Amino acid sequence: MDWGRTRGYDANKEISGRKRHIAVDMDGRLLAVNLTPADIADSTGAQLVLDGLVRRWPWVKHLFGDAAYDRRTLMDKAAFLEFTVEIVRHLEGQQGFTVQPKRWVVERTFAWLMRYRTISAGL
Repeated sequence: MDWGRTRGYDANKEISGRKRHIAVDMDGRLLAVNLTPADIADSTGAQLVLDGLVRRWPWVKHLFGDAAYDRRTLMDKAAFLEFTVEIVRHLEGQQGFTVQPKRWVVERTFAWLMRYRTISAGL
């Protein structure tokens, strides 16, 4: 694979490289992964995760996501595939970092993956 072609630049997040879109269960076990260049929208990358969830885990029906995934095309596809998507948002008036309900499970899984650099090289 030509890794140079899988990299991009996301001007909004000011990152260069790749984005990882994952689905995990409530214990943080990995269910689905999609790797995209950084210049691909979060909601576009998540659509492939939905396809993978439907094929491999058809009984999963309730999903949580952050505000980056609150886009009409993604929500329409999720509804078509009979998913319920709950967007976890920051609390009103919140300043600085605060652990978000449900969101910390995904962040913990990312931390586990990044700790083991050999498996995360392709992620």
